[in-house]
Amino acid sequence: MGEVRTKRVRDNEAAEDSRKAPRMDQDGILAAGDDVDLGGAMAYGLANADLNTVRGMPNFGNTCYLNALVQCLLALGKLRTMILKPDAKLRLMGTALKDLFMKTSSTSYPGKFMDPALVIACVRAWNTMFKGTEMQDSQELFLAVLSRLDKEEKEENDPSKSPHLHDRISLLFAGKICLRNSCSCSKVTSEYIHFNDLGLPMPKTAKNAADLTEVEQFWQYKDRAQTNQLCSVPLIEDCLKLYFKQEKDHLAAKDLIENGPTRRTIPLPTCTGSSGPSRKRKAGKQQGIAKSFDLETKAQADALIARMYYTGGVPFNLARNPYYRESYRFIASHDMGGYVPPGYNALRTTLLDKEKKHTTRMLEPIKTTWPLKGVTICTDGWSDPQRRPILNFMAVTEGGPMFLKSIATKGEIKSTEYIFEKLREIIDEVGVENVVQVITDNAANCRSAGLMVEAKYNNIYWTPCIVHTLNLAVKDICDPKNFAGDNEVLWFIREIADEASFIKNYIMNHSMRLSMFNTHSKLKFLQIAETRFASILIMLKRFLDIKESLVLMVVHENWAAYKEVSRERAQRVKELILNDLWWDKLSYIISFMLPIYSMIRVADTDKPCLHLIYELWDDMIEKVKIPIYRHEGKGPNEDCALYIVIKKILVSHWTKSNTPLHCLAHSCNPRYYSPSWIGAVPGRVAPNDDKEILDMRNKCLRKFFPDNDDYKTVKKEFADFSLMSNDFMDADSIEDREDFEPKQWWGTHGGSTKL
Repeated sequence: MGEVRTKRVRDNEAAEDSRKAPRMDQDGILAAGDDVDLGGAMAYGLANADLNTVRGMPNFGNTCYLNALVQCLLALGKLRTMILKPDAKLRLMGTALKDLFMKTSSTSYPGKFMDPALVIACVRAWNTMFKGTEMQDSQELFLAVLSRLDKEEKEENDPSKSPHLHDRISLLFAGKICLRNSCSCSKVTSEYIHFNDLGLPMPKTAKNAADLTEVEQFWQYKDRAQTNQLCSVPLIEDCLKLYFKQEKDHLAAKDLIENGPTRRTIPLPTCTGSSGPSRKRKAGKQQGIAKSFDLETKAQADALIARMYYTGGVPFNLARNPYYRESYRFIASHDMGGYVPPGYNALRTTLLDKEKKHTTRMLEPIKTTWPLKGVTICTDGWSDPQRRPILNFMAVTEGGPMFLKSIATKGEIKSTEYIFEKLREIIDEVGVENVVQVITDNAANCRSAGLMVEAKYNNIYWTPCIVHTLNLAVKDICDPKNFAGDNEVLWFIREIADEASFIKNYIMNHSMRLSMFNTHSKLKFLQIAETRFASILIMLKRFLDIKESLVLMVVHENWAAYKEVSRERAQRVKELILNDLWWDKLSYIISFMLPIYSMIRVADTDKPCLHLIYELWDDMIEKVKIPIYRHEGKGPNEDCALYIVIKKILVSHWTKSNTPLHCLAHSCNPRYYSPSWIGAVPGRVAPNDDKEILDMRNKCLRKFFPDNDDYKTVKKEFADFSLMSNDFMDADSIEDREDFEPKQWWGTHGGSTKL
């Protein structure tokens, strides 16, 4: 299958070893008028003691990548010669490199250190990626230096007058790969791929001599299988061998697909229309239009892109990605002759690292608001598509959630200590002073870990997830652990849910019944999923939506005409669907469970709602009561067994989940002090008149303001806020309490307070 060869572009390669060292003046600088090429040994990365003076380099912090760049630059003899020529026209980057080369060319240079500060300063001036003290990639830095140097040279030299000067950087560092394919007819085709940097795969290394036989067959390590010692890091020759082998395998696979015995090359669809007699009259006009808009080339490009989707199994949703069109638009609008898309290795290594660094830089403005706005750390256990357990950590601010880290927990026991240790690492990473609360689910190990966080950090609260709390309450109502005692009144909910699951499973497991159902309904069944909140309610609610379709299905003649073994089950399904009492019970369950589901929908969003939870929970309990009392025909002051049990469950879960932070957030909502809100519900009081809220609010303030003077100041300000006095007695301030969102109100009327 042909052969793959590589050719580096070098000038006078055969004469490299015979080059003589250049003449130096008394200061060790190249003598004027000498046109010398230091390509010799230095062009291949070998140090020349006659030309380079070894010097130390100051430590700028995380500058190992800069050290690697300097070593690389000092080994490039041709670049050094080009920069140090007396007639070289240099700009800023060229001047910085000249300064670096001169410092290492002269033994009489008075400085103790070789300071590449000017080089890195030039790079940072044009590329913000290298600003700061973060560790960077030396290859990326090297390419940035060459790119800037090439741009300066093109700006300095007119390519029409001196083309050989215009492309000197490319001639020094460019390479090309020649791909030669030959067939049985002795025809040879060549394809050249030009590159400035080449990503090479890293071969695997063997651990001992016993493994070397298999490794040797694949990597051809013929000269390293002589000892039982650990194999060394593969050399560049090994990487090139692997690269060329992968290219040959790729070409062989491509040839097998296109010319193999079981498959043949499928031509691309063309944009040419029918050539029948009716088309001949308009052929001239169509040819002009097609030529004007290059329709045939466009159709061929579309066909190639479409074939990439089809043969690669790429989801069609990718076409909706805005960056998909943006990438093609960018390529089409720029002159990029010979452009080759990034390959497999580049996409999963260097480009992925660049995108990660870019995303990190984009998140920096959000991180700068953490000391002022505070951060909530959220964590939850999950499983990836391969069912491997993971632990996710998110940082939530008023700007929205931000992903922090995902930890694989395979083989780990998720004990209290393990979860606490991971939370502690995240808190230290974000900053202890920036974290306000940590949110987990209500599992026993997570609850214990949250309490350990509260004990260790005086300024951090643990808050159980409200959505998870509500989901546990729904499970206790719809499927309690036992139906003894008071829970006996909940049995009919479990019974209706089981019968709905029976109907769904029967239809879904019989293709003919499912076909009948699909004929009458555009909606599909929804089944219970363990990872979804309130899934039982969602399934029952969908039954109400498809009630008419289910009735039409079972009364149709095809339902009775279909013969099957389990006729009793089919008859049972029909009886349930046609039973009005069964549907009344289902509607009744949805009516008093809907307020709980609605609160789950409100809390399970990215929108901040901590200040609403206290009121929402109280209102939810009252809204549950209304349909139950209406259905039972009870008076407002009468007792109802079903409502008492449901209220007991909801209050029990709220007692376990309520924290001082909920009470403080509720107290800081200006709307809850307005007369209209207080008078909307009989018996409702302002937060400052509720003893439970008052005590927990003061407890929270004491934790956030440990200094006694600050604590007294905040309490006075809160008294003025709740009593609408002093700074908060303005008419606009009082009027806006009812209409403004809390954040808007505090931004308008509370900017001068510590609170």
